[in-house]
Amino acid sequence: MPNGPPFDRVFDLAVEPAIADAGFDLASPNNIRISDSIDFAITAEIERASIVVADVSRASPSVFYEMGIAQGQRKPLVIIAANLESVPRDLLHQRIITYGLDDRGLRELRRNLTDTIRRSVVAPARTIAFRSESPAQRDTVLKTLEKAYSDYHAGDPQQAAVHFKSVVESAVRGGDTHLAAVALNGLGYVYQSTGELDAALSALQEAFERTSSIEDPRLRLAITTNLANVVANTGDLSRSRYFLEDGLQQAHAIGDDELTASVLANFAHVLSMSNDFTGSERAYQEALATLRAINSPDMAKVEANLAAVMLQQGRHSEAQRLLLDAAAQFQIHGDQAGRASVLHNLGSVLQRMGDLGAAERYLVESLQIKEQLGDRGSAALSLANLAGLAGVKGDLEHALELFARAAAIQEEIGDRLGLAQTLFNLGILAQRTENTESSVAFLERSLGLAESLRSPLADQIRSALEEMRLENLDGH
Repeated sequence: MPNGPPFDRVFDLAVEPAIADAGFDLASPNNIRISDSIDFAITAEIERASIVVADVSRASPSVFYEMGIAQGQRKPLVIIAANLESVPRDLLHQRIITYGLDDRGLRELRRNLTDTIRRSVVAPARTIAFRSESPAQRDTVLKTLEKAYSDYHAGDPQQAAVHFKSVVESAVRGGDTHLAAVALNGLGYVYQSTGELDAALSALQEAFERTSSIEDPRLRLAITTNLANVVANTGDLSRSRYFLEDGLQQAHAIGDDELTASVLANFAHVLSMSNDFTGSERAYQEALATLRAINSPDMAKVEANLAAVMLQQGRHSEAQRLLLDAAAQFQIHGDQAGRASVLHNLGSVLQRMGDLGAAERYLVESLQIKEQLGDRGSAALSLANLAGLAGVKGDLEHALELFARAAAIQEEIGDRLGLAQTLFNLGILAQRTENTESSVAFLERSLGLAESLRSPLADQIRSALEEMRLENLDGH
């Protein structure tokens, strides 16, 4: 890893203790005291090592050469970096643990690195033991995986994460690379939904790395697409497009039109995040044409996403038409979850069009379906939108009650990003009721969550707190 400040602290406070925490002895280039050239010494240590840790924050050609030696010898390789700017594109598919240089960032690096080393190095005896276990024991692991997906779709991401982690641990112990990759992909998806983007990126990069030794192009494509979405949510849109371009090549190689359309739809979403609405609409239309040709029920989902792009451009009537058609398609195919999502979006469209009565009816119907399905996370979103609508209508007490219900659900299920947004809204609403003390408390708690998630919402919260501070000064 790099020498000198600030990386000496990284080594002393995170890397060295993490390796010890994982139960291994350290052989660092800094500790090698032999007469041979440094490259030969490092090569010799790599040959003896159980696992190799490489920090590419200031990567030099020799570092990549040594990483190549480790990979050529099939040594488990853990890559870390203070940022991704110096990382070559060829490495971006691999799992890279990023870290902050402050004390909290180094504590997180120590924990993440310890966990990764423990998962990456599997004792042979335990590998054999898992493969010789009874079918009943393997069925238990697969049932845990099924429970993880069930928990996620029921709106309980916290419990889903617990079950996905359990499957990953069992799969790694048993040397089942495919099952580990599947569970890590699910775990990454869950973390993405709760706004824990660093954790999501870490899980998905590890999942992608594990697919290199198995033949499952569909799983590899699913992980690539999820990686693209997570990276886009961190604001790195160019890197996200790189993943999606790779994903399109994978989908074409598989020869599945539905998969190709799905990647196109993701590509369209990233283009809309770049404010390239023309390109986004073109990609969505291409995805729709592909799905219409095979009469796929996924057309409704793409129509709903295209409607969101039109809504961003203020084309409310066109968005409403697409959403009504999507709702009808979901009804025909019996997809109540999809229909609930579209009804929620219809409520948002009609609120912008000024039809508050119709907006409330759609949101209430969406909420009822989500509650029937047991999707608590999505129900909290509908409650928050209904709260915002009540605020627009001037019923501040009812708005506060609805936001509080949404926050209680989000806290219980571990939806930290959703909770940060709801607490922010509660803070703004409390300010409207001139309850400054409650407003500040809500906003400060929201800020803590947003900062821990590195969410752009943190900037909005800081601005709101600063405005309140200036208003209080003017008042005095």
